[in-house]
Amino acid sequence: MYCSSGKLPSLMLACLLSSSFFVSAASEDPRKLLIAQIQQGDYISAYQTAESLFSDYAGDADFDYLYGLTARANDYHQKAIFAFERVLMAKPNHMNARLALAVEYYQVGNLAASETQFLLAREQANEPGIRDKVSAYLAQIDKKREASGSAWHGFVKAGLGYDSNVNFGLGDELYPIPIPGIGIADFQFPKQGEQLQKLAAMALYQQPLNKYSHYYVSLNAEKTFYSDLDQLEQSYLNLMAGYRRQQGRYEYNTSLMAQKFWFGSEDYHNLVALSGRFGYALNDRQKVLFDASYSIANNQQNDNLDLNSLSLKFSFQQQAWGGNAQAFLSARQEDVKNFNERSQHYQRSVVGIGLKASKKIADFSFSAGWKYEKSIHSELNRTILGIDGLQPFFAEKRRDHMRQYQVSVGYQINTQLSVNLTAKRNDKLSNQFLYSYDRNIFTSDIKYRF
Repeated sequence: MYCSSGKLPSLMLACLLSSSFFVSAASEDPRKLLIAQIQQGDYISAYQTAESLFSDYAGDADFDYLYGLTARANDYHQKAIFAFERVLMAKPNHMNARLALAVEYYQVGNLAASETQFLLAREQANEPGIRDKVSAYLAQIDKKREASGSAWHGFVKAGLGYDSNVNFGLGDELYPIPIPGIGIADFQFPKQGEQLQKLAAMALYQQPLNKYSHYYVSLNAEKTFYSDLDQLEQSYLNLMAGYRRQQGRYEYNTSLMAQKFWFGSEDYHNLVALSGRFGYALNDRQKVLFDASYSIANNQQNDNLDLNSLSLKFSFQQQAWGGNAQAFLSARQEDVKNFNERSQHYQRSVVGIGLKASKKIADFSFSAGWKYEKSIHSELNRTILGIDGLQPFFAEKRRDHMRQYQVSVGYQINTQLSVNLTAKRNDKLSNQFLYSYDRNIFTSDIKYRF
């Protein structure tokens, strides 16, 4: 059964505690103490007991439900959310866990997730009284959305790190390079590692249109400095405006972005991109997403690098083991704007596949990702000619294989401040040796949200 309350924000924990649950009747079962403490209303001691039992019983649905209740009573909302999610992974029809999860999402301000859980609960409910109360709670969510009005969000971030190959060097080996009219000479393209510093900031404004949709405007900027290589510094400024709608299992998003990019101290390119997303929640743990974007890049240094790109991406998301996992397929077509012998080499098709996973444990967050991309250039590379100065040095069309690996660990100091450590490795193998390289990047940063 499920007990009701007059208002969603004041949904009584006592109602959830009155629900029936089962643990082993064996006298040595340490969970009996936890149950007794909950029934006595000693939630502080109950939470301490639940924490001491966590390593032995986490993953057991009955224990996770009790743990979630004690975490909720002590205002550890994120821990309660993870606990109730684990219950629903094992018992998708556990009505009280689903309703408790809906309330927790509401408490942390995630109205969309709260609404999704209440809608699922209404679909599963057999008792008319429960459906009526859930509808009342959904009305409270709508009122809160209407009352919240517009909102500002953002962050500032500063970081330090190390880049093992900032110049995309090949190593210490000698490579044959043609000099037209002279012959072949051997050259080195050594790697150069440098310390780096990063500064970043973002501001986002949201304005609701109705209970299902809002529009937004954001400004995002980042600059990367290298200790002794000012000419390789990178900066960008992104201005974006968009519209998002989420209703039931569906979500839609469209946005228009303008980017200004600087390389060294010089204006490098201007880019405009139109993007769209369609998402559908298969259930409360699985979602599919389809993304599409079209961009126009105008290079300020070289007209041969002006590109028009069309990108498509299909993703599948799954909540599992108290975390989130994603698999995706992607495709991109890049066409040069001014097709000629010097630009044709940059026209290519790119296909990719990737995996991502993330998990939060208490105040720590962990994530890992892998991505593979294959690039197929449709034309010969005439940017490098042979010793006759007429024929391409590379006789075959270019093929690249890129593999990227990334792991990250974060710690939430408080609701506004967090630190993060990231390690990333790129391996690129090309049939044209000049474009092969490997690169390791390590960064640590601190972020303040407002």
